[in-house]
Amino acid sequence: TYTYYTTYEQESVVDEQVRAVLDKLDVYDSSEYEKAKAVYDYICDTVSYDYDNLDNSDYKLKYTAYAALMDHKAVCQGYALLYYRMALELGLDSRVISGTGNGDAHGWNIVCLDGLYYDLDTTWDAGNTEYSYFLKCEADFSDHIRDAEYMTDEFNAAYPMSPVSYVIKDDEENPDDGDDADDGE
Repeated sequence: TYTYYTTYEQESVVDEQVRAVLDKLDVYDSSEYEKAKAVYDYICDTVSYDYDNLDNSDYKLKYTAYAALMDHKAVCQGYALLYYRMALELGLDSRVISGTGNGDAHGWNIVCLDGLYYDLDTTWDAGNTEYSYFLKCEADFSDHIRDAEYMTDEFNAAYPMSPVSYVIKDDEENPDDGDDADDGE
């Protein structure tokens, strides 16, 4: 059974706004890493945890990409859904993963870079200047426990996790160093 917390009109607004944000980020022609990081940075910089509505069981928008994008407030599901939508729009394969974080119900994402998947959690890194939950392998993401459906052999075969956390390549750390020494002038 699927439960939708947004209307068709709200989903249309999300589609339009996701494209507008991605146009501003201007990463369509960037590397997979640069796309993944640009979306992560955007969400971590613009979305806050919705403590005001956390215990309000009648307010369902807190679970949506709509609330994360339009109100800049959501709970973990909203963060994860917004990352998922933006990543897919950029051509990155991403999934929303449910489970527990530090023992409480929680949701986060996996994203594929160079054929392997990595964990990431925009909720827990939101507002931070240094990230602790970006592009991690399972061993480095131990305070997150996946629900059983995301730990099966079948799931792991379809979404192979990297055995190590992502290592930034030299050209990704400084993609445009401005060095034009080889331009012939």
